[in-house]
Amino acid sequence: QCTKYELVQIMAEIVGVDASHVRPNPNQPSGAPRPKNTQLDCTETWKVLGMEEPYKFTSLRDGMKKALDPFMELFHGVKNK
Repeated sequence: QCTKYELVQIMAEIVGVDASHVRPNPNQPSGAPRPKNTQLDCTETWKVLGMEEPYKFTSLRDGMKKALDPFMELFHGVKNK
């Protein structure tokens, strides 16, 4: 679990840019009401699929790095503050 603010911090670290100017917003924005935790329990799905062990997910940081790798050259000219 992490907040949007924490996601920005992780992305900035991966691409090597400064995100110190980004501040967390403790107030939930207006709009459609959403639950704070949308994680799903997939235990029954694993059973139906006949999997003895749950799927091994990639960590958030590793998955984000893999997703951002194709765009890394775009961040080479970004100045860190």
